[in-house]
Amino acid sequence: MRRRIRQKLNIRQQHLLHKIVVAAVVICFLWVLFAPGMGFFSLRKQSHKMKKLSKEIEELKDRNSTLQSEIDLLKTDLEHFEQVAREKYDLVEEDEVLYKLKKDK
Repeated sequence: MRRRIRQKLNIRQQHLLHKIVVAAVVICFLWVLFAPGMGFFSLRKQSHKMKKLSKEIEELKDRNSTLQSEIDLLKTDLEHFEQVAREKYDLVEEDEVLYKLKKDK
């Protein structure tokens, strides 16, 4: 069996190896920051987007709850139903006349 003899690196080779190691570390660091889809900035952007969407979901849940309450009220309270019909849809009873007035500018 032959044994491999390790040779010590000369100064020039040591500087070259040092530069290669530093470049590899810098490239790895930049990859961690900017990697598409999994880098620090991509994850931060996704986190911000998730918070925004969660807030929007909560607002929509509140709106849905409000609308469901309005539906229930319209189904059960005839006075409220009549008021909404008059205000929103300009409905009148048989013996009533509706007058619309123009506002002066």
